[in-house]
Amino acid sequence: MAGFTIKFGKGYKKTEPVYYEPEPVVTPEPVVEKKPEPVVEKKPEPVVVEPIKRDVFFELNSSVIRASEMGKIDEFVKFLNENPNAKVEICGYADVKTGNENINMRLSQKRADAAAEALKAKGIAADRIKVEYKGDTEQPYSVNEQNRVAICVTQL
Repeated sequence: MAGFTIKFGKGYKKTEPVYYEPEPVVTPEPVVEKKPEPVVEKKPEPVVVEPIKRDVFFELNSSVIRASEMGKIDEFVKFLNENPNAKVEICGYADVKTGNENINMRLSQKRADAAAEALKAKGIAADRIKVEYKGDTEQPYSVNEQNRVAICVTQL
């Protein structure tokens, strides 16, 4: 057996090894369909209006509203103007220790009427005012002088 050698050039260079890095596999993110949010209508919260109660006090044997008590009438006028569906109930009283039953009944009526007339004079319609009077048959307070009163209460 015979062999031979052929030389092609002066030498050879050793080549650097080639490294192949695999390309990262990109997996697409799953497409999530966005469901529309249900539309929630926000209803305005109802406004709670508290009824008011004021006691309009009178002098002995008088149905004239004192200047110091007119502020209470003004509070009612403001409340009734701000709440057009509201009404007011006025109940007049007289103290049991003065006058007799007939006088006290008339006096309590005059007191309730005086409070009602004060409201009407400030623009409150008569159909929004209910007037009652009890004379001295009922005493809302234990202190006698406090029963010379017209008690005003709003109704919604």
